[in-house]
Amino acid sequence: MKSAVVEADAFFNGEQTVSPVLNYLQFQNGNPFGYHAFLQGSASTTNAYLYHADLGYENVQAGSTPGSPYMYDVASGHWWYTSSSPFPNLYDFTLNSWIYYFPNPQGPGHYAVNPRYFANMTTDTIFTM
Repeated sequence: MKSAVVEADAFFNGEQTVSPVLNYLQFQNGNPFGYHAFLQGSASTTNAYLYHADLGYENVQAGSTPGSPYMYDVASGHWWYTSSSPFPNLYDFTLNSWIYYFPNPQGPGHYAVNPRYFANMTTDTIFTM
């Protein structure tokens, strides 16, 4: 059980508290995860429910290796897999493909929202979700 806690914590390693409820995470490779607030659980639990400023509501569960969570995206109903090194690339289990989440060109450290823009790396198509 202890190893699962380490796995959940590894993805959020380097997270900074912005306010009593808001956090910001930028990975060591410079890619931002962005602004988020834990609604249930935390970075040190194996299962957490959070609100991400760009993605929306996400259920984050520890993966089998440290720093590689599974995320249930409430808006799309899709399960995703990622880690700190490929993010903003996500493996979408519904699409059976890696997808890329586009950054917001008007908001450094943010991603496309309303609509959220993605690229399907298998079909080379851009889509919204």
